[in-house]
Formats: sequence, structure tokens, C-alpha cells
Amino acid sequence: MKQAVYLLSCIIVACIPMLVNAEEPYCKVDSDKSLYYRLELSVPATFCKFSKVKDPTCESFPKEELVQLHGLWPNYTSSGFPEGKCSEKGCPKPKPGQGKFCALPIPKGLYNSQIWKLHSKYMGGREKCLERHEWIKHGLCTPMKDKPMKYFGFALKTTKNIVDALSIEGDKPMSQSDISLRIKEKLPELDGAVQITCRGKYASAISVMYSWGNEPGAVILNSDNANHFVGCKDTIIFPSKP
Repeated sequence: MKQAVYLLSCIIVACIPMLVNAEEPYCKVDSDKSLYYRLELSVPATFCKFSKVKDPTCESFPKEELVQLHGLWPNYTSSGFPEGKCSEKGCPKPKPGQGKFCALPIPKGLYNSQIWKLHSKYMGGREKCLERHEWIKHGLCTPMKDKPMKYFGFALKTTKNIVDALSIEGDKPMSQSDISLRIKEKLPELDGAVQITCRGKYASAISVMYSWGNEPGAVILNSDNANHFVGCKDTIIFPSKP
């Protein structure tokens, strides 16, 4: 009898870590599909101009930066993307007054890191803790899933480099050719790989693709080796407020 109780206790103890881990966010990636990284920057003012729901991101302007990081996304080359999952217990809903994602687990060590202290102003949606959502939905689906500092380090530093180099003046109309020339002069390593997406006359996003690996690798050029403008007018505005 004592032996049976002992064995049962061992089984219960052995299962506890499994039960705990079951609550943690996870991501299942289809190993039969090839992937690439997509760095996505957004223009908060454009997002808020067209947002149909109340969002804390839209309550205060101007932002510290005209263009900010949305996320670093693993995408399948065929179509679609892997997506991190989490149980309701592991990823609770926000309490009243909390930002939409502010009850989600914090990427380990992020808020105390030098990366965050130096570059957090380049992260979009901090009012609703978007960085936590991005880590669970996308970061955990990359080989950097155990290294959040590496994931955010690349994403935030690259965003800073792009935003600082382009030095776009808010609310000032720019032609597509002027933007492409600025990319060529200020970001030659990205020339021919940038995609700018618009909503009407307003820029809404800047995207760059990178080859897959333990971290983003070589820049992936667009099919015609030219910068792309999707849904944009000939003249584009990066607004500073909605």
C-alpha cells in the first residue's frame, strides 16, 4: 500500500511541470513549409484615422516617433503564418482600465533591458502593451522563442535605423520618387526591398522582408528590385495626428 501511494505521489509530482507548461503560450510551426521574416512598421496616426473602435493608442498625439514598430512576423512563403496560442488561464483577459494586452505574460526580461530603455519609443501600441501580444502571437513562432531580447533587439534597432535614416517630416506631402530616392541615399542596403502601404493619401505601413534563420538574415528584394507602393497616391503623407 505504501509503495502504491509513493508511486502515485511520484506520478503527480512528475505531472505538475506538464500542467504548468500547458498554461504557457506556445507555437506550433509547420516544419514542412519554408518561412521568411516580415518586419512591419506602422504609422499610428493613419491607424487612428481609420480605426472604427476605441483604442488607447489613439488617445494621445503626437507620438514620440512618426513611424513605429508593429511587429516582426514569421510568414510561410506559400501563404499564411504560424500563430502562437495560449489558454485563457495562461493569457488572462485584461482587468477594467487595463490596456487590451496588458494582462498577457511579459516577455522575460524585456522591461528591465537596455534594449527597452533605449528603444521603447520605437514600439507602437505601448498604451495597450502591444509588445506582449506580438511576442506571443509571432515571437514564439521563431527560433528566438527562448531569446526575447534577441527578437526585440533586432526589431527595435532595425526600426530605429529605418525611422532615423528616412527622417520623414510629418504632414508634409512626398512623392513616391522622392521617398525611393531617400531610401536609396539613406538606406542603400534596403533599396529595392521596401514596401510602403497606404490608405488613400496617407502612409499606413512600411515593410521589409528578411531570409529565415535563427535570426533575420539577408534582406529579400522585391521581385522587380524596386521599392513598392501599395494602394498609394503619387503623393504620400505621413500624418502626425489622426
